[in-house]
Amino acid sequence: MEQFGLVCGGDTGYFGLQELAIGKKLIIFSVWNSEQNDSKAVTSKHRTKVVFKDASVRIGRFGGEGTGGQSFPDYEWKLNQPYRLKVSSKVVENRTEYSGFLFVLESKQWRHLITFSRITNGKNLKEYHSFIEDFKRNRTST
Repeated sequence: MEQFGLVCGGDTGYFGLQELAIGKKLIIFSVWNSEQNDSKAVTSKHRTKVVFKDASVRIGRFGGEGTGGQSFPDYEWKLNQPYRLKVSSKVVENRTEYSGFLFVLESKQWRHLITFSRITNGKNLKEYHSFIEDFKRNRTST
């Protein structure tokens, strides 16, 4: 099975639906620390931190394409079905908190999945974009 990603993002991360090569479907919400690719280059004091996590959400750190925090709630999304994802941001001193929400079709309610906090020197979310990512880089997995 092919990997598939439908993503919306901003200057500090991205949020979207993903299908892994093994067929598992999930949601991914990531907030980067910096422009570093080496996850050990960012001290724990300066890293992206988890402020809130829903019990169903797995979290981790990543490196190689930047560094930061990632969250992975499992969700059996379907092709040709519209989904609503929402990101809110709030400046708290020199950090910004980014919260990810999913509108759950089955319950018709918004569910707060995760909130990450990142050093931004008081800047809010900007540079909005969306894209479909070709994870396999073969021009057919999208």
